Amino acid sequence: MYFYKKLFKNSLTSLKSKKVFSKILVFESDDWGSIRTPSLAAAAKVKKMGGFTPEPAYLMVDTLENERDLRQLLEVLKGHKDLFGNSAILTANYVMANPDFNKIRAFNFKSYYYETFVDTYHRYFGENNILSIIKNKDNLKVFYPQFHGREHVNIPLWLSQLKQGDKVFMTAFDEGFYGVQTHELQLGNRNVQATYELPFVSPFLEPSIKEGLQLFYEIFGFYSRSFIPNNYVWLQSWNQLLFNQGVQFLQGVRLQAAPLNNLHTSKRDLRKRWGGQVEQGGLISIVRNGSFEPSFTKFKAKEALEMCLNDIKIAFLLNQPAVISTHRLNFVSGLITENHSRNLELFDELLSKIINKWPDVQFMNTVQLGEYYMK
Repeated sequence: MYFYKKLFKNSLTSLKSKKVFSKILVFESDDWGSIRTPSLAAAAKVKKMGGFTPEPAYLMVDTLENERDLRQLLEVLKGHKDLFGNSAILTANYVMANPDFNKIRAFNFKSYYYETFVDTYHRYFGENNILSIIKNKDNLKVFYPQFHGREHVNIPLWLSQLKQGDKVFMTAFDEGFYGVQTHELQLGNRNVQATYELPFVSPFLEPSIKEGLQLFYEIFGFYSRSFIPNNYVWLQSWNQLLFNQGVQFLQGVRLQAAPLNNLHTSKRDLRKRWGGQVEQGGLISIVRNGSFEPSFTKFKAKEALEMCLNDIKIAFLLNQPAVISTHRLNFVSGLITENHSRNLELFDELLSKIINKWPDVQFMNTVQLGEYYMK
């Protein structure tokens, strides 16, 4: 039933998408570089105070990636080749900075300060080789960074909760993180993880984009040509800002969620997106049409693999590239090692089955798919 329901739905939502007659497969993975839960003890404290996340796996599994996580993921990716001899590749969407908790506290939550994710690596792990692993020329062929925002926190909303002394957010702050939810915010459809849940004209928007993209260049040594907004919340009229900074491709899902107009409504404007089409501001749409998310508790891990294979099959039947979403939490070991090892085995199995089922598959990153559309 999953296959036929998804086939019908995707048939409707791909009507205006550009046709692709090669079997192109793209994996897009969000949240790299951003902090989440620092420890299970910290998660327990926040839960005791009434905090939660809409998807429990984020609170209990997701945390900053470490060197071992990256090395093992790279090994799996390099173990699978397409018909051109190219390894499987993951577009790793990076958050460039995390809050500087000490400075924010020192200024009584009145101002926001950040540290780069490289500084966060050093704060968490001391001396490490994580950045050099990522920037290695051969590794960039299988693990390709792109821009996911300067930070993964809605600055005005978060500071407001802290200044009010909200017990959930203060508990999380004392533990060195922010990615939690309260029932009050949930009722208003608001989330501190949604960086760009901002007014249509906001003093936070332009610095976040410009500084974030500049940090990307300074750290990785090349410019990001694509962008994926946190929590998929973004306003089409802001595309021009991205385009002016050299971004050409906008990642996302089929329905683009606009920010809420004000604090008194919980309904969003939703705009349909079509793969390969030019959006407002001149950006080309890269639209996700499948997922591999074995960490999410509503699915059994093995079912996530079979669902992903069905998503790919449907995309190819409709002459669409398969653009698969798989978040970082599936590949990190800092909180629950078993989740990491199980999911890597599943990912390895998934890639093997893909190549066996579609020997003419072509692995691409997001930018390569965007260039393919442009041709």
